[in-house]
Amino acid sequence: MFKAEGTKRAWQQRMVNLRSFYPPGIPFWSRHVATEKLDSPAGDMRMRVALTTIQPSLLVLDPIAEFLHGTDTDAVAVQRWTAVVNGWRETFGCAVVLVHHDRQRLQFALKGSLTTLDAGMDEARGHTRLPAWADWVVGMRRKDDTTTVRVQKVRDAPDGQEFVLKLSEGRLVTVGRSDAIELGVIAAIQGGDVWLADVCRAVTTSLGTPDRTIRRAIDRLIEAGDVAQIKEGGRFKLELTKDGL
Repeated sequence: MFKAEGTKRAWQQRMVNLRSFYPPGIPFWSRHVATEKLDSPAGDMRMRVALTTIQPSLLVLDPIAEFLHGTDTDAVAVQRWTAVVNGWRETFGCAVVLVHHDRQRLQFALKGSLTTLDAGMDEARGHTRLPAWADWVVGMRRKDDTTTVRVQKVRDAPDGQEFVLKLSEGRLVTVGRSDAIELGVIAAIQGGDVWLADVCRAVTTSLGTPDRTIRRAIDRLIEAGDVAQIKEGGRFKLELTKDGL
């Protein structure tokens, strides 16, 4: 892992803390780099020397904006950067995770919708070449001790999965996943039309899942045709469709 964010001292302390929880028997190597541009000939050579020495299965760069020349909004700079990364992948056979920050949160309010919609991969800061190039795009958001992981793109596989994790004794533990949440929603609607708020409350009580995550699951079920929404005044009711589970 190449880390370019924060101070070197903070990085060193994080590495010390990580040692207590990292699985034994799996080699881990990390370096804090504050000024290295890895898309330059010199930077590319330094990386290739490191990869030749370490032979990792996984390479993590955090955050990528610190490792490339130019800006992440420039198509030419991003294309040059992805070409360099592809060279590492092909030569050394390792997977590469590029950690990137999003821009200020984007949401679009739709009239009559249950909730607002996320901008998806458009939340990623920089040029669209970057998420288009990736085989897998996942967004992570943390609030207090809860982290929501949303799979926004998987090449050649279904996307949209969502996982809810909580920090417990220094480890992230899965406490909810989208398929379980959807089954919980369907179970709460069984027997007739039910107020949206009541469905959310029931699933939150049974699974401990945040309201926002439940509403996304409901949106997916509506889009799939398994659940129908009925507006009554300023509120919504939900019911299973004939094709629903």
